[in-house]
Amino acid sequence: MNAHEPFKDYYKILQVEPEATTEEIRFAYRKLAKQSHPDSNNSQSSVQSFQEIHEAYEVLKEPQTRDQYLRSWKNRRYERSEEHTSELQ
Repeated sequence: MNAHEPFKDYYKILQVEPEATTEEIRFAYRKLAKQSHPDSNNSQSSVQSFQEIHEAYEVLKEPQTRDQYLRSWKNRRYERSEEHTSELQ
């Protein structure tokens, strides 16, 4: 992940929970990739969607990259909750 790119919620993209097993992630990836594959869905948005789904799977399929992403995902959620709390005060 590049620090200059907006944060992408790969769990949301693959429609899985952070606690999902590797098998659940693989199943979600295959299902979503099939739905949005450019060969079966010929729209520009499907190409972009397919690329995002593939990117998310590449990060979440390996335990080492998934752990690293999970730490940054949790930090991001914590920062957002802190921002929200300070706005309420």
